[in-house]
Order: sequence, then C-alpha cells, then structure tokens
Amino acid sequence: MASRSKLLTEKQKQTRSLLIGLVFLLLFGAVFAVAYQFREPTGNDTYRDMAELLKKEPTASYELTVQDRKSPVLIITPHGGRIEPFTSAIGSGIAGDTFSYFEFKGLLDLGAYRQLHVSSVNYNPPDLIPLNRAAELSLSIHGISGNEKVTYIGGRDEAGIQVVRAALEKAGFLVDTAPLNYTGTDPKNFVNRNSNGMGIQLELTLAQRRALFTKRDESRPNKLYEAYVGAIRSALTELELKTKSSQ
Repeated sequence: MASRSKLLTEKQKQTRSLLIGLVFLLLFGAVFAVAYQFREPTGNDTYRDMAELLKKEPTASYELTVQDRKSPVLIITPHGGRIEPFTSAIGSGIAGDTFSYFEFKGLLDLGAYRQLHVSSVNYNPPDLIPLNRAAELSLSIHGISGNEKVTYIGGRDEAGIQVVRAALEKAGFLVDTAPLNYTGTDPKNFVNRNSNGMGIQLELTLAQRRALFTKRDESRPNKLYEAYVGAIRSALTELELKTKSSQ
C-alpha cells in the first residue's frame, strides 16, 4: 500500500513538473510574440523584416526573382534595383545560368532605399529561406557608399572569403576587410543561414559599382564588369568543385 502511495506521489510530481514546464513555455511564447509585434525596425529601416515588407508594401514597389537551378551555390541580391544601384546587374551576372539566384529589386523612383531596405539580420523572405537552406555556398551582393573603388569582403565562410578575395585581387581589383558593422559575421545574417551556417558577403562601394558600367548605365556593362564577374564566378566554381570532392 505504501509503495502504491509512493508511486502515485511520483506520478503527481511528474505531472506537476510537466504542467509547470508548459506554463513557462506558454509564457515565453506570449512574451516573444508581444516583443516581435512591437519591436522597432533596425537602423533606418521602415519595416522590421521582409515578412512585414512583403505583407504591407504594394507589389508594384518591387520585383522578386527566384531561380532554383539545383546548384550548391546561391547568389543573393537583397537590395537590388533602385535600393542599392548596380547590384542587380552584378548579382545576376555572377549567377549566370548555372548558380541559383535570389533577387529583391526595388522599383520605386524615389526613396527606394528608405522604404525598401531591410537589414541582413532581419532578411527573411519566404522564397529565400528554403533556397538558402539547400545551398552549401551562399554569396550576397551589397552596395556601400564610398568614392574609392574597393570591395569589402566579410561573412563567416573564411575559406571561401580567401578564394574570392584572391580571385578579385588577381584580376586587379582592390579588396579590403569589411569595416565594423559590415562584417557579415552575425549568425542571424541571412547569408550565414545556409546548410553550413556560413556565407560570403560583398560590399561594393558606389565608385566600384559605377566603374563596372559604361557612363554609369546599368544596362551597359563594360570589360571591367566582365573581369569582375568572371573572377567571382571562377572562384565559386573552384569552391564548388572542392565541396563536391570532399563529399
């Protein structure tokens, strides 16, 4: 009788512990939901994340391109079109017809950056997430201000960074380590949310982007553009082969 009473007591303890755990889980979920709902956008962003942007922004303001080529390499242009000028042509050129490609292109004539820019740590468009999870090599193309022709390189894929940097430098382009706030090393940065948890982030100054096009016309890529895009494609192909040989 005593053993039965003891058994019931143990079951009661387990049930109580389970109930307490569920209560804490529900409270945590409620707090998280409230915090998410009322959190502020990052920096000067208008929207808290891409999910909110896609829900609230008129579809005439932007254009999405998603090309799943079943490649282990994914090129991402998160702020294309008029958000960060010239990045669309650079990103699509690197992807070519072989690498998978995701692009969000801003179409607003005025205020595209202010209205449509979403920081990388909050960049979560539904079409990108599964594409990125399937990728082994992710590279993102961004624009940064600057009058010097330079590409700042960052991210968590240190081996990939070395190969891409070496290829660009060999082609005659100036490459430097990304400055603070542009390092691309945050695990929440979308470029680091692929199958390996690490990616490569390129920040091209406005001067460098302009130099790749004749008369600053994005529809007129020049020989420097071909050299720039070709160098990165060559580096990514090398990395892709190394990835396949190690499997």
